[in-house]
Amino acid sequence: MKKSIALMSSVCFLTVTIFSDIAEARRSSSNRNSTNVRSSSSGSRTVSRSSSVSTSSRASATRTSRVSVDRTTRTTRVSTSRPTRVNPNRNVNRNPNRNVNRNPNRNVNRNPNRNVNRNPNRNVNRNPNRNVNRNPNRNVNRNPNRNVNRNPNRNYNRPSTRPAPSRPSTRPAPSRPSTRPAPTRPSRNYTVRAPRRTISHRHHTRHEHAHRNHYHRPSWHRPNYVYRHHTHDHYRYIPYHRSFWTTSFYYSYTIPYHFVYWDTWIRYRVPEVYWVDGFRMYNGYPYYVYNGYMHRYSDVDRCDFELVDGWSNEVVQTYDNYSCNYGYDLCSDDRSYYNDVENDYRYFCSERFSYDDEYNYDWDYDRDFYSDVY
Repeated sequence: MKKSIALMSSVCFLTVTIFSDIAEARRSSSNRNSTNVRSSSSGSRTVSRSSSVSTSSRASATRTSRVSVDRTTRTTRVSTSRPTRVNPNRNVNRNPNRNVNRNPNRNVNRNPNRNVNRNPNRNVNRNPNRNVNRNPNRNVNRNPNRNVNRNPNRNYNRPSTRPAPSRPSTRPAPSRPSTRPAPTRPSRNYTVRAPRRTISHRHHTRHEHAHRNHYHRPSWHRPNYVYRHHTHDHYRYIPYHRSFWTTSFYYSYTIPYHFVYWDTWIRYRVPEVYWVDGFRMYNGYPYYVYNGYMHRYSDVDRCDFELVDGWSNEVVQTYDNYSCNYGYDLCSDDRSYYNDVENDYRYFCSERFSYDDEYNYDWDYDRDFYSDVY
């Protein structure tokens, strides 16, 4: 019983000693000596109390005191490495010059010549002849005739640059003829050509006299006309229509005699004198009006247009078996060119009249092309 009491008292004493050591470690370093004295006195009391106990209890007390002393010593040794209380200057630099360079020349080169070449000749060639050719003839041709043509005719025998290829610089034009041959311009010293087919011999002499005065009668509805340049407009919005005449013969059957010029060409006059030049639909069929005459302009039917010299009545160019609008466009472009050269309405475009010997036209030959000017 006594042994157990002594053991419990030793454990309690050991616990109290440990907590007291921790409290003493948190105190200031000035109380370290008192802490050591207290620990030694507590150790002596422990030995005196345990003297009345048996030998075994004295051995255990001795071991316990040793452990307490060792722990106290280790705890004290750890506590000395850190302060026991807060320093009011903890967030303040202990050294007022801490953020200031301790050496006022720290950012200044310690050696005033640090950024200066230690060797004043460092950027200067150590050898004064370094940038100078060691051989005074280095940039000079070793052979005085190097830049001189060995052959005095060298610059004459071949060019200084690469010769151009023998082929032409541009692609040569094809040898085939163009789609539309250029028309041949007739001479101004013209001779009136007789009609291809003389339909009526009754008033042939009268026709020749009227022709010398009026020619092919351009702008017949405007007595005092003045030549003006005309640029033909290729109309491309032809309305849908049926084919009225499948051949030029069928169309020629409908032409009265006074719309046939020089018994050869169709000169269909406009029904209204106020019609202006350009595209027009008439009786459901497309026409192109120019200088008071209507020309078929269908993209369905085919026509045989001709460019005619109205002074000599000679054919300059033919446009056979084209669609009516395309053939007339080609003829009109050439007509504008030739008329600009002459500065007059000398040339005109018309369909060739297709005469059928077996057909009865039932014409009034007294009413011919010039009947209104006799």
